[in-house]
Amino acid sequence: MNKITSTLAELAEKAGDNYRQIADVKADGKEENLRRAIDGYERALRFFTLPNYRLRHANLQNNLGNAFGTLAEVRDKEANLGLAIKAYQDALRVYTLNSFPENYAATQNNLGNAYRHVAEVRDKEANLGLAINAFEEALRVYVVDAYPEKYAHTKNNLGNAYGNLAQVRDKEPNLDRALKCFTEALRWRTLEAFPQYYAGTQNNLGNVYSSLAEIRDKATNLGLSIIAFKEALRIRTPEAFPQGYAMAQYNLATAYCKLAELRDKEANLDLSIQADREALRVSTFEAFPQDYAMIQVGLGNAYGSLAEARDKEVNLGLSVQAFEEALRIQTFEAFPQDYAVIQNNLGNAYFRLAEVREKEPSLNLALKALRNALRVFTFEALPEYYAGAHFNLARTCSALAVTLLEGGATDGAKDLLRAAQASCAEALRVYTKESYPEHYESLNKLITWLDAQLAKVQS
Repeated sequence: MNKITSTLAELAEKAGDNYRQIADVKADGKEENLRRAIDGYERALRFFTLPNYRLRHANLQNNLGNAFGTLAEVRDKEANLGLAIKAYQDALRVYTLNSFPENYAATQNNLGNAYRHVAEVRDKEANLGLAINAFEEALRVYVVDAYPEKYAHTKNNLGNAYGNLAQVRDKEPNLDRALKCFTEALRWRTLEAFPQYYAGTQNNLGNVYSSLAEIRDKATNLGLSIIAFKEALRIRTPEAFPQGYAMAQYNLATAYCKLAELRDKEANLDLSIQADREALRVSTFEAFPQDYAMIQVGLGNAYGSLAEARDKEVNLGLSVQAFEEALRIQTFEAFPQDYAVIQNNLGNAYFRLAEVREKEPSLNLALKALRNALRVFTFEALPEYYAGAHFNLARTCSALAVTLLEGGATDGAKDLLRAAQASCAEALRVYTKESYPEHYESLNKLITWLDAQLAKVQS
């Protein structure tokens, strides 16, 4: 009986390995193959238990963690990452630093990645702290002299964790830590020796420089960001690495768009649009819908900025078209916050478009978009976004009121002026004199104007 159970366990483990390998290389049926891999590992673990089969048990738990981690990319992200973390922690009961240092380091690296990904869905700061601790533990073994490749790989992962942590606290110090990690990784991840890894780390480096540009040396860091993304694109071609190519092009587009705020506006926006268009060659609506939507938002912003430099009507029309494309994916039901951001941008584009064509229809479309944004932007959940959308709504209502007054529609104008007053009051709940002096002053000027207009209409 024992022999048969052992044989079945061996077969189950082998089946688990085979199904996981298929899932790694074949997108079609990925979820089903990963579920079969998990089933195989779990069946094998019923025989290979502690304390009788310590190493076999730990190896199975590590592989089970990898299968759950990959399944998290397909569905039930938080739940499957939680199961991956549990499996890695179980493996580490056996794989201790002193007894099995290499296995310990590999499992800590896997654990770090699981914590980093779960930070994308909950408890961001806490989970990134746990990810950093795990990567640091791996680096106790993966020293540069003994394991240069694994050292560089773990440094890259650590850099990603610090870069993400910079989004929630200590932005500049954590970005500097990320920068140091990626620079160190690139000592070993060279173009000649590891071209694919070189490209990945260069892309990460570009993102860090782009974020650093928000707090210091903007032009210099954006220039370094662009250089890094171009380095990544030496390897990430559309033929060899289509998704990586699209993401690097999108990142490059974003950097050029930011640089356009400082110098050579028209030229840098043209380069931004060109890069976004390149990204869309790969990230199509059908193949990569979420990436498609993200790139369309970037394209909409770039066209909106370009409209300030030339061809206002044409470029605003293209901006509107891009935002509308993004909304095909970023719906209220599926991605409420993204939906609201795009609706706010769309409202601003229509507001500006009203300056050059179809004034009243464009302002009405702006009004509709901004009200859609406020379905999500509440005072309690997103106060700054709430205030910004109400500020935009107030000026749109004001502009539309003027248009109606010019056409003699007094009653409709009165309603809009009152709506503008109400939106000003809502925006001032956030835009206080102390915290947002410029916004506060602009709103009070608008309120004074609104009061005067209502007094004229009512007299």
